[in-house]
Amino acid sequence: MTNAEHLPDGRDESLADVPPAPVPAASAERPVGKGLLILLTSVAGVGAMVLFGMSSRTTHGATRSSKLEWEQRQLEIEEAVRDAQAEEGER
Repeated sequence: MTNAEHLPDGRDESLADVPPAPVPAASAERPVGKGLLILLTSVAGVGAMVLFGMSSRTTHGATRSSKLEWEQRQLEIEEAVRDAQAEEGER
C-alpha cells in the first residue's frame, strides 16, 4: 500500500505506525465437557476390553494346540516303551 492509498474506513495508517500490543497467552487447558469426557473414557474402556479379549482367544487356541501335541507325544512315548518291553520279552 502506498502513501496515496487509504483504507476503506478512512484510516491511512500503516502497521509500522501501530505500537506493538502484548498477545494474550493461550490457555493451556481446553475446556472439555463432562459428557465428552465420559464418552471418551467409555470408548477407551471398551477398546481395552476388546483388545484383551482378542489376545486371550489367540493364546487359547495356541494352548489347545500345544496340549494336543503334548498328548500325541505322550502316546508316542508310551508306544515306544511298550515296543521296547515287547522286544525284551522276546529275547
